[in-house]
Amino acid sequence: VYDTKEEFDTSDLAWKIYNIMYDLTNCVENDDTRKAVKGIINYDGITTPDELVYSGDTDFNFGLGWSHSIFDKYKNYIDEISFGSDDEREQFIKRYTTSLMVCQDVYKSIVNISLMPKTGNLQMTKKGLGNDRLDVFVWALDRYYDENEHINLLVNYSTWNHMEHLYQYLNQFSDVYEYCKAVYHINGSLVDDMIESGKKGIDSPERVIEYMYLALRFWRQKLMFLNSCDLSEEIKSEILIICNKCSFFAFFLAKMHFFCKNIW
Repeated sequence: VYDTKEEFDTSDLAWKIYNIMYDLTNCVENDDTRKAVKGIINYDGITTPDELVYSGDTDFNFGLGWSHSIFDKYKNYIDEISFGSDDEREQFIKRYTTSLMVCQDVYKSIVNISLMPKTGNLQMTKKGLGNDRLDVFVWALDRYYDENEHINLLVNYSTWNHMEHLYQYLNQFSDVYEYCKAVYHINGSLVDDMIESGKKGIDSPERVIEYMYLALRFWRQKLMFLNSCDLSEEIKSEILIICNKCSFFAFFLAKMHFFCKNIW
């Protein structure tokens, strides 16, 4: 349980998770209005510059905030569901709405948070790309690390004096796969699918379902990583709750995906 007046990604529980996900031995608390740390993070041998400040960030955003309600936007696509019989449509809408509600529930949990640099404003860059879509951010990472294209969208919100530090951070990783493994603890197959999804808009019920399925896969991989660590009873209890939610969520998504394959 955390204080609902503060953001979950900087709550006491979140910092317990960051200390499991990352080696923060050489970091110290930063004197800031929002909880943050400053120093060197060791990602299994990849070390970051010591000048950077890091804070928590929500991975997949299914919230009611930011420029407008992402949750409501996705929910409103219900009006476009016109296929099947009345009973099929009613059942589909029920599963669609329930799945979105589970996403909204899990989005403030220990499997949907990561540390990102505040120095260089990478958090704002992620928010500005695709209205805070993680798949679009991963696509932008891929463009940055691509030697042939090297399209740089990642310093759009950085001031000149912080840009060099952000480049130093990003260049510690050889490619998008190394970045995502170190920061998000996800595998290459999921990274590939997130890149492809990030190229497309979310403008239909089908795309919302695809995006929710990406989130489910992401959360399951985070769960697998956490389960491989030495955990306290408090964290084990949190993981059990999330596992139950994800299993319930997966059942509804599978039903909708099967129905969509036969319609679209």
